Amino acid sequence: MKRFETPVVGSKRRPSRRGAALPVVIILMGVISMVGLGLVNLGSVDAMETARTVSTSQAFWLAEAGLCHVRTIASKPPLETLDEAIGVGTGVLTGGGMNGSYSVDIVELELGLFRVTSTGTAPGGQVAAVRQLMSTTVFGTDGWETDEEAGIYFATGDILDLSVYSNDELNIYGTPLFTEPANSAASTVHYVRPGRPSSSVDTNVFTAGLTLHAPNLDFGTDHIQNVADCAGLLLVGDWQFDFLDGGKISYRERFSSSSYGPPMTNDLTAIGGSIHVDGDAYVSGTVDGEATLASTDDIFLEQDIRYESASGSNPGPNDAGFNPSAVDDALGLIAADKIEVMGDDDIDIHAAIFVTDGTAGFTTNQKFKRIGQPYLNVYGSLSQKRRGVVGTTSGRGFLKNYKHDMTLGSNPPPCWPLRNYDFSRWERTK
Repeated sequence: MKRFETPVVGSKRRPSRRGAALPVVIILMGVISMVGLGLVNLGSVDAMETARTVSTSQAFWLAEAGLCHVRTIASKPPLETLDEAIGVGTGVLTGGGMNGSYSVDIVELELGLFRVTSTGTAPGGQVAAVRQLMSTTVFGTDGWETDEEAGIYFATGDILDLSVYSNDELNIYGTPLFTEPANSAASTVHYVRPGRPSSSVDTNVFTAGLTLHAPNLDFGTDHIQNVADCAGLLLVGDWQFDFLDGGKISYRERFSSSSYGPPMTNDLTAIGGSIHVDGDAYVSGTVDGEATLASTDDIFLEQDIRYESASGSNPGPNDAGFNPSAVDDALGLIAADKIEVMGDDDIDIHAAIFVTDGTAGFTTNQKFKRIGQPYLNVYGSLSQKRRGVVGTTSGRGFLKNYKHDMTLGSNPPPCWPLRNYDFSRWERTK
C-alpha cells in the first residue's frame, strides 16, 4: 500500500548551510597568523635590541675593568710610576675571557702625568672606551706631612709658608702663621688658648683655611729599601758626605769625630744621584745637581745645606728677588730614625726631608737650649712619621721658617718615594 506524507502547512524546506563558516574561519586564521608573525618579529627585534644593549653594557664594564686593573697595579707597594710599573704604549695591558676582553693604552703626556685609555670589546663585537688622567704625587707634594704630631706645638713666631697635611690633631700655641691651605684628618684643633673652640678654624693662624676630617695620608713602608734597590752607591757603616761644585760629592768613612777613612770623590750623575748608607750619614756642602741620600739610621746636618741655584746669582729663598723657577738642584734626605740639625744660629736647609720611623723625627741638637730662638729656614718639604722637636714654647731652641719648593712635584730627587696617584678627567670616549 502506497504511503503518503502529509506536508506541514506554512513551512518550507531550508537549504543546507554546511561549509558556510569555513571562509570566515580561514580569514580569522590568516589574521591571527599575521598578528602572531608580527609579534614574533617584534619579539625578535626586541630580543636583538636587548642583546645589543647588554653587549654595549658588557663592553663598557670591560673597559672600566681595564682602568681598575691599572689602578690596582699602580697602588701596589712599592709604588712606581706607570711607565715603570706597566709601561707606555699601545696594548700594554690586556685582560678578559669568554665574556669579552679589554686592552689598555698608556701615553705619558709629561713627567709623571699619564693618559690611560681602556677599550672593552663584548662577545658580540660591541666596543666601548673610557679614559682618565693619572698623575703621580711624591712625598713633599704637601710641604708639611705628618702621621703623628706627638703633642708638639706650632707657636707664635713660626712661619709655615707651605701646605700642611697631617693625620693627627694640630696643636696651636699662640698665633703661628700658616700661609697655605692646611688639612688634618682629626675632627678638632688643640688650641692652648682659653675660650677657643677646638672645632673652629682660627683665620689669624690658618690664613688660607683649614680642612678637618681630611682622608688619612698613607705613609707606606720600605721607602729606604726602595732607594737601596735603585741606588748607584751602596755603603755600610758611618760616612761623611760633602757636596761640591760641579755636581760632585766627596765621601769618606767616619770612625769617630776625629778619625776618618781616605776620601773618595764621585760625580752625582755617575752614581745616578742616589746613595744608600747602612749606618749614619753626616752631611754638609752646597748641592750642585740632583741627589738622594738614604740612611737606615740617622742623618746629621752639620752646617747649612744649600742649593747652588738658590745661593749664587739667584739669592736665597728668604731674600728679595728670589726666583723659584731658576732652582734646578734637588736634594732628598731620608732617614729611618731621625734627621738632626747641628748648630745654634740661623740655619738654611735646602732639601726634601723624610723621616720614615723612629720617635725623634726632624729635630735639632740645640732644641732645649736657650740660644735666642734663631730661625731654622727650610726650603723644600718635611715629611715625618712622627713629628720631631726643633724648639719649645718656653723660648728654647729654634723657630720655624719653612717654605715649599714647588718644583718637587715635577722634579723630585732621584729615587724619591711616591706618595699616591691622583685621578682626574674621567670620560667615556666610545
